[in-house]
Parts: sequence; structure tokens; C-alpha cells
Amino acid sequence: MKHCFERASRARQDILRLHEQERELLNVLLACRSAVKGSVYELKTRCGKSNCVCAQGALHGAMVLSWSQAGRTKLMTVVAADLERLVRATGEYRKFRQARAALVKLQKGLLREVDRLEAAIREAAVKTGRD
Repeated sequence: MKHCFERASRARQDILRLHEQERELLNVLLACRSAVKGSVYELKTRCGKSNCVCAQGALHGAMVLSWSQAGRTKLMTVVAADLERLVRATGEYRKFRQARAALVKLQKGLLREVDRLEAAIREAAVKTGRD
């Protein structure tokens, strides 16, 4: 019987620990103010003119935002005035998605611990003659 109470106690402690981690992840999600799906990078290309410097290997560069939409990669040229904002917003998006994935995993673990607590409580009730 003592074993049942110890299992229930451990499950309660684990639930409280997971709840604190959940709160931290929710704070990350709630702190997000601006998020843009995708990545910002420099795209280097050749223009195709035979007498251009890019024909010799010095490619033209443009900053672009790349994202996936309906299974296709989309590109948008980023103007210098928007560059810093979009770099920050795409980083926020990645941070948000990572926190969301961690929250999903954590909640599955939380449900496992709740089930473990229920089993320990029910076992203790049966062994003590209570329902």
C-alpha cells in the first residue's frame, strides 16, 4: 500500500514540474508579437547578359524572403528598409513554432502523468477498501 502512495506522490510532483514547464512555454508563445513564416537570405543569380560581370562569376545578389505555401516555395524580394524587421519576425516565427512543438510534447507527457496518478489513487483506494 505504501508503494501506491509513493507512486501517487511522484506523479503529483511530476505533474507540478511539467505544469511549470508548460507555463514557461506559454510565456514564450504569448510574448510573440510579430511572426513571419519563412527565411531571409541573399539570393545570388546571373542576369543572362553575356557582357555582364555575373557572366564571369560575380553574381548579382538580392535579399529575399522564402516560404512554403501549398507545397510550393515562394520568394519575395526584401527591400533594405524591411530587412531587419523581417529577419527578426522570421526568427520569432521559428521560436514560436519550436515552443509550440515542445508544448505538444509536454502535454502528452502531462496526460501520461495524470493517468499514472489516477492508477495509483485507484489502487490505493482498492487496497484501503475505499472507492
